[in-house]
Amino acid sequence: MNKKITAIIIAMILIAGIIGGFLLFKIFQKSDKNELIVKFQQFQQSYNQKQALGYDLIQVDLIVQQGKMAFNRGDYKEANKKLNQAIESLEKLKKPEEIVYSNRVCEEDNFGLHIIWDRTVESNELNVNLIRGMNHFNNERKLRDWIKLYQNAGLDIVLSLIPNNDVWRNSVIKSIDLGGIPGGADISGFPSNVEAYKKDLVRLVEGVDGDGVEDYSELRYPIKYIQVGNEVFWQWYGNPPSSITNKQQLYSWRLNHLNEVWQSYGEFLKITYETIKAENPDMMVILGDIYGPDLEVTDDEKIVLTNYRNYFDIADVHFYGNYKELEETIDDKDVLFGMQKPIWSLEIGGPMKDYTLKEHAEEVVKMQLVLFEKGIDKSFWSSLIPTIGWPQSFLNTALLDKSFNKKPAYYTYKILKNKINCFASVNKISSDEYFYKVKFDDKDPVFVLWSENGEKIIDFSQYIFTPNVKITHIVTELDADNNPIYPDEEIISSDSIQIDETPIFIEEV
Repeated sequence: MNKKITAIIIAMILIAGIIGGFLLFKIFQKSDKNELIVKFQQFQQSYNQKQALGYDLIQVDLIVQQGKMAFNRGDYKEANKKLNQAIESLEKLKKPEEIVYSNRVCEEDNFGLHIIWDRTVESNELNVNLIRGMNHFNNERKLRDWIKLYQNAGLDIVLSLIPNNDVWRNSVIKSIDLGGIPGGADISGFPSNVEAYKKDLVRLVEGVDGDGVEDYSELRYPIKYIQVGNEVFWQWYGNPPSSITNKQQLYSWRLNHLNEVWQSYGEFLKITYETIKAENPDMMVILGDIYGPDLEVTDDEKIVLTNYRNYFDIADVHFYGNYKELEETIDDKDVLFGMQKPIWSLEIGGPMKDYTLKEHAEEVVKMQLVLFEKGIDKSFWSSLIPTIGWPQSFLNTALLDKSFNKKPAYYTYKILKNKINCFASVNKISSDEYFYKVKFDDKDPVFVLWSENGEKIIDFSQYIFTPNVKITHIVTELDADNNPIYPDEEIISSDSIQIDETPIFIEEV
């Protein structure tokens, strides 16, 4: 009997302990919650003061939203962490008068980035001036917030227009479920209400042209480049008939009516160009990518380049692969280079197979050197951050990983841009080797070398005027703490230079 009583007493003590622990936990939890509320109220006062003084608070707002989500689900530890980050971010904000508008280092900046989202810190660290953004005409408030974020970071925006406003979007395409298609949000066609489209386009141009008339209040300086569509070689569907009710029918109809599809894109391009130029003649209109991955133009696509060549200022080509594939694909493309117009690449990335961090860093240099040597004026690496929703091969080409850690390619991109940006010309100076000479108007040339045939020693003295040269290496690996490993610069004789598959930069000493 005594044992039974003892057991009951012990059980009661345990239950009391559990209940007490739970109550104590709830008390501490309530204490944490109350402390957070007080802490947030103090933060709110500082926030309101800086808001009144015109500080840019978008980055802080993003952190606060994450903290509020954690608070609402009862994760007060995470909420406190985010609140501390918001406080730190608020304290580090530049005064409005300290903001530098535009990172441009020369009139013809040759480098840009595709897809950065809110990663303006890394973009500035790379000294990038040009970035690319999309506008689907569905959320002006969001567009204006992005403009504010980017321009407060000194970034120039190339704005690609996707005609998918819910009011005037092509009614047939709008009615079809296009879910599950990477890039499907950019599938578009001829607007069902052209006048409504033109009205919204005028509003957009007025908002971003910086002429002082109806400019967005967030605008710091003009947006100068607008692209008509994105990868229209597969995303433009023209004006399909109302009998089309699903995406399989839509695909089939497009394939069988390509002449009509491209005629409609030409007309859309013309309407867009004329509307933009009527509002601001200085704004540059970029053709959507009609070439596709093989950089070929079909007879149907030539409709745009012949009948509508007067309705764009710059052409755009996209390429994903490696430098050898790019060199073979882009060579002798008369249609591409016969337009006598500037050509940009708003998306270029690689490698797409057999991926390693080392090869990724190498391709950042190799692909863009090939691109520039072939006559492309500007290159937008794709991308800064991984393009979520796309296949892994596209995610690999980003300079940051999915946790926003910097890859070796990130540091190599910075070296490349610092070495050759604002060039006057890029020429391949050897038919047997990958020797490139990058010339400038205001400084000595930079040479970029690599070998396709393994490690070798070369005599480079015939190409250079000094007995010794400075060698700069790229970053191809990180240390155990994810910091870049920078090989030492070298001063060596120009007649005995070791090269292999990894590019090096050579400068006269």
